[in-house]
Formats: sequence, C-alpha cells, structure tokens
Amino acid sequence: MVLRDRLCCGRSECLGRVVVDHVDLSATGVIVEDELKRLPNRFDHIDIDAYQIMPDHVHAIICLLNNSPHPAKLRKPGHVQRESLPVAVNQFKGAVTKRVRRTTDPDFAWQRNYFERFIRHDRELLAIREYIASNPLRWHFERTVGHTTPVP
Repeated sequence: MVLRDRLCCGRSECLGRVVVDHVDLSATGVIVEDELKRLPNRFDHIDIDAYQIMPDHVHAIICLLNNSPHPAKLRKPGHVQRESLPVAVNQFKGAVTKRVRRTTDPDFAWQRNYFERFIRHDRELLAIREYIASNPLRWHFERTVGHTTPVP
C-alpha cells in the first residue's frame, strides 16, 4: 500500500526544505517523522517499508500484515475495525496535528483525505521505493520545469 498525504498549512515548505538530494526537516517535519515511526508500535498489523517526508507532503509504503487477532468472518459489515488502514492513518494524522498545534504551528492542518494505492507485484514495489527515495532530487526540477513525474 502506498500512502501519500498533502498538508494544508499555507506554506509550501512547512515540513522542511529540499537540499540537493534530501530534505532538511523543520520542527514540524521531525514530529511527522516521529509519529510515522511510532505507527507500527501502535498498530501491530502494519509496518513502514519506506517513507519520504517532503516539504508539503509525505510518501510512505505501509505494509498490511496478516496477523490480525480478529478474523474477517467475525467482523460486522460496515464497521470500521481497529486493524484497518484508515484507522491507522487517522490516528497518525491526529497525533501529528495535536503535537504540531501545541508546539510549532497552531494553524497546522492536513488535507482531508489521502491517496492510497495497493502494490501488487515486486516490480511495482521496487519502482515505488525508487520513486519515493528520489523524490527530493525531482523537487526543484518539477517546480522549475512545471512537469511532475507520476507515481509508478
């Protein structure tokens, strides 16, 4: 699963600033990274495979593990389970928002939704890992030329 989320913080570099091939995280970006790294400790059904925090958005490959203590047949239809990705993303965004508003930016806000995409093949996984890792290198080029590279 690929997760991409944008911020609505009113500044294009609220999480950090691209310096050649990496991002120097701001205080807000450090909080985002800390909360992202905490997710697998809060949710035993997910693992973070790769991530990149960009100046105004976050990319992450979140692995959904098959170790849920609740078999699907016991779940109620239409009921959101604690083991779902939306619950984990909501918890992540909520924890970041609470910490950031308390410490660095009282007006901090996330975009309402997020982009998700299921990765089905190893070749696709490798391509998306490369896309995420090289995102800082493309940052200035895409803003200068005005063209973006689609996620593989």
